[in-house]
Amino acid sequence: MNPRQLLRLSRIARRGGGSMTQLKVMLVVALLCFAVVGAEKLFGFPDWLAPDRAGGTRLITK
Repeated sequence: MNPRQLLRLSRIARRGGGSMTQLKVMLVVALLCFAVVGAEKLFGFPDWLAPDRAGGTRLITK
């Protein structure tokens, strides 16, 4: 998150919360992030998604 987004979220929190739709969207985004991290931990990092170094060697090896 960039600082502008964090500032906006802090303003929403200070005001007493945003609308119910904003809350639902933030919860869905958080759940999606947790689901992606959980799937990565469960199944491992896919080789086709691993970044390459300039020399062509993989950064993430298992």
